[in-house]
Amino acid sequence: MRQIILCAALCFSLRAQDGATLYQRNCASCHDGGLDRAPVRDAFKAMSAERVLAAMETGPMITMALRLRAPERRTVAEYLSGKSIGQPLVTTFPPQAMCSATPAEDFSKALWNGWGMNLNNTRFQDGAGFTAADVPRLKVKWAFGFPGEMQANAQPTIAGGRVFVGSPSGKVYSLSAATGCV
Repeated sequence: MRQIILCAALCFSLRAQDGATLYQRNCASCHDGGLDRAPVRDAFKAMSAERVLAAMETGPMITMALRLRAPERRTVAEYLSGKSIGQPLVTTFPPQAMCSATPAEDFSKALWNGWGMNLNNTRFQDGAGFTAADVPRLKVKWAFGFPGEMQANAQPTIAGGRVFVGSPSGKVYSLSAATGCV
């Protein structure tokens, strides 16, 4: 009986340490402090609680999250994602992100289909249409974020007017090189 009361008291005290408190104590110094490669708190809202928890238990945050008990890690994951463990993450794209028509495949233009364009892997491409002096004037034309992910770990391949890139969760996306539509 004494063990049950002790367990109930412990569970209550863990619940009393809400996600915001645990986050402030253990995570905020990096994630709110502008540390390079540490996603800001709002970035976690695009992920499932399971994805955040996996980063703490088997991924890049494992060494930092070791000082938290399993229930505390779950609480932090739910707090950061704004979702309960078991709640599905919506990864479908809104209609405006989809290409309205299948772009024509154009293989007459330069291709970028690997880590480099030569045996030295220099990532240099003849006939790209601009010089090193033009680089400071380049502007972002479009950007793509992997639904439910924090990073990309695959080299994009460009062919036929499409950008093909894999996500950490194993999905491969085909994007219009001209517009970025899916």
